[in-house]
Amino acid sequence: MPGVTLSKSSATNLDTDTGRPTGRLDNVARAQNLSKLGQIIVIVALSIFLVALNDELWRFDNRGVQQVHHLRDAVQEQKEENARLDERNKALEAEVLSLKQGLDAMEELARTELGMIRKDETFFRVLEEPPAESPHTP
Repeated sequence: MPGVTLSKSSATNLDTDTGRPTGRLDNVARAQNLSKLGQIIVIVALSIFLVALNDELWRFDNRGVQQVHHLRDAVQEQKEENARLDERNKALEAEVLSLKQGLDAMEELARTELGMIRKDETFFRVLEEPPAESPHTP
């Protein structure tokens, strides 16, 4: 390559303090070490974050997972209670409807078909034709 000269001496020169090679190879080694250090720092930071998050989730206050489970159980119990009460309300509604319509209709049928009266009523029978005189009249 024009303008770039590589000499063996630049790659094999040793640092007097550390005894390691200087130059381009040294820069690659430093970059790899920094990259590994960065990975370790990220892993440690994520681990700390996950431990903190886990602590928040399993804490025994109102924000914990246990409280969520208790609330789900309470919701399920309330749904069952609501279903039971809905059935009871429907049965009571049908009974009220039957009492409103059924008794009036039943009472009317009993009066007209069977001639029934209430205890506090007086029954008067109106005949169309006057009765014939009986021969045993004194």
